[in-house]
Amino acid sequence: MSTKIIRPISLKADEFHPFEKTLADNKLTRVPGTGVWVLPAIDTAGRIKTGIDEKSAKIRNIADDSVRAVEEEAKMKLRKSLQERTGYNLEADTNNGTPISPFYAEVIENGGYELKDGDNVFNMSSPLDVLNFKWLCETGIVASSYEAYTSGKYLPGQVLYYVYEEDAEEKYKYARIQKQDNAVNKLGQLSEAKRLKVAKLLGLGVSDTAIPEVVYNTVREYLSLPSSSTTKDPIDNFNKYALLSDEVIDIEYLVYCLIDKNVVRSHGGVIKLGETVLAKNIETFKLDLLDPKNNELLESLTDKLKSSFSAIIL
Repeated sequence: MSTKIIRPISLKADEFHPFEKTLADNKLTRVPGTGVWVLPAIDTAGRIKTGIDEKSAKIRNIADDSVRAVEEEAKMKLRKSLQERTGYNLEADTNNGTPISPFYAEVIENGGYELKDGDNVFNMSSPLDVLNFKWLCETGIVASSYEAYTSGKYLPGQVLYYVYEEDAEEKYKYARIQKQDNAVNKLGQLSEAKRLKVAKLLGLGVSDTAIPEVVYNTVREYLSLPSSSTTKDPIDNFNKYALLSDEVIDIEYLVYCLIDKNVVRSHGGVIKLGETVLAKNIETFKLDLLDPKNNELLESLTDKLKSSFSAIIL
């Protein structure tokens, strides 16, 4: 028998309030016997997000005509097959917000579907279980997988459950730990000066004169954050700067300081020194400063920065 499992998201220990910790100690996320009642989502065109609708916004928004045609055909075949097996009209249309389909109308009339605090098992050989599983996965509170949940694909606090796949969670955790270990090793290899520059470029709030231990601990804590806790994966964000050559990161940091300390201004993306335009955008500005023929400009801007803010470490 083929089954699908929708499992609740477990909080990490440092996210617990006392009451939640008591529940977690008993492998629960909410009071026993309670669950989350979920209603089918409706898109801006007034169509129910059924997961089997070949006319859905998700399908219509596929840019590639050939891919879209394949997806339309697959959804239509699934919908028609389920219609034959259940005897229901499973069209996603609504009439003033009320589903035309008696199946979805009944779901809404009954207050939705209750996802319990534990494994919600769907027998995929049962057409009714397939229908419920499909629309539940379109509501936004069920991530398509554990990896998708941790990837930052979903809005923080939106997802309460995920589609569980055997061993997938452990495989993801293993890969994540390996990735984090590599980043921590790289952090330890950076010079104190480069480590400070990386921390500043990451926007971690360390001061220009922070002692090395504070800088290291701040970046180390940042690397421990789950990928879903910020708009960018902390490890990928760290590597973006940590793997740069010393020459390139020096320029990245210089430009950061020049703008942060108002030595130059970014006005509509254009980089200016007073009223003089230095570059049409920040990336061009960085490339210009890396060019040896612009050493005079580089030295001039560095001197301006040093003379105005002696605490800056360059």
